[in-house]
Amino acid sequence: MILALYGDDSTDKKSRNAEDKRVLCAGSFLGWPETFFEAENKWADRLRRDGIDYFRASECEGLVEQFDPVSKGMSLNSTRAMADSVRRDLSEIIGNSRGLGGICVSLLLEDFQKVLLSDSRARAYFGDDPATYVYATLIKKTIDLLDNDWPDSKGVPIAFEFDTHTKWQQAEEAYRNLRKVPRFAARLGHIGHADDKKYPPLQMADLMAHEGRHETHKYLDNTKKDRSSFAVLAGSNSVYYCGLIDENAMMVELDDHDALTRQ
Repeated sequence: MILALYGDDSTDKKSRNAEDKRVLCAGSFLGWPETFFEAENKWADRLRRDGIDYFRASECEGLVEQFDPVSKGMSLNSTRAMADSVRRDLSEIIGNSRGLGGICVSLLLEDFQKVLLSDSRARAYFGDDPATYVYATLIKKTIDLLDNDWPDSKGVPIAFEFDTHTKWQQAEEAYRNLRKVPRFAARLGHIGHADDKKYPPLQMADLMAHEGRHETHKYLDNTKKDRSSFAVLAGSNSVYYCGLIDENAMMVELDDHDALTRQ
């Protein structure tokens, strides 16, 4: 018996607005492999209906790549309607797949750099790559959530699969170091990276990361504007946890680590 988690990250790299680049969000879905398999088949059928090879939320929202009106031979309005329909249908497929829980962790990038510069302990413990750090935090938070909310499952390992990126080898080494921590070791099964274009569950995780980032901006800006995709996920109880890592959270983590080391 094993649980599966697929994760991806999101930040608005192409935006000209610096405010849009302040958050890096790692999003994921956790569930049993057979639940992912059923959702994956439904999602593959939905993509074929509009001749789409893969889904990325940022491309869907920006109407580029798979959702480019020119390459689709469609008007701008028709392409927007199609893209919105595809994203909504993915949210509904996830919501109707009972047992998939969305987990996301957002990191304030400015705070990450501030802590690295201000505290000599930080670079050794957190590393210097924010993506590696936020994924490692996602792993730890997922295990903590399960241990707290489902204590009977403590013997069940989790297979973690993340979208590949340029520093994936460095990241996997950092994740393997978590096996040295007893409370994480029993849960850590497979940890690897794959191409989200080829693995539909990673496309689901990309949606969670994208919507989680927008929810974080909503919280930081103290606005109440709801996004339909997140509302569908939340309304179907498919959002398990959304967390925020700021300077204070990082300092508490460093202090906790030091306290454990001294024991």
